[in-house]
Amino acid sequence: MTERETSAAPKTAGVVPAPRTADDQADQVVAAYRKALRRPITSKALGTIRSAAADLLGDGFPAWWLCDRVQEMAPRGWTDLHKHADRSTAPTEQSAAAVEWCGDCGQHDRKRFNDQYEYVDCWTCSPIALAGVAQ
Repeated sequence: MTERETSAAPKTAGVVPAPRTADDQADQVVAAYRKALRRPITSKALGTIRSAAADLLGDGFPAWWLCDRVQEMAPRGWTDLHKHADRSTAPTEQSAAAVEWCGDCGQHDRKRFNDQYEYVDCWTCSPIALAGVAQ
């Protein structure tokens, strides 16, 4: 190795990034609200949303789910995340669409050939097949 290569190398070998904390996740929820609102927001409203997000994260709600809920709230001008979360009927589990590609089918269409040589939805990772929807 040359001196240039060693001096440019990162000095943090073996350092693993820290897992996201509840504060980071609450900030992520606030950022999702701000992005969906697309205008300035008062500090009182931000504090209300952040506090509710921290409470709900502590209760076991996933951060991605809370981000989806605040994106529904922002266009309506709502700021009560507790109430919206209580009334929401959206599932808190990842949908079949979130399943990673299995590698045995087409990556983009998630289709493969079955035993009868028909081109069908992949039974391992296709959201359509996993949801039980027939095409």
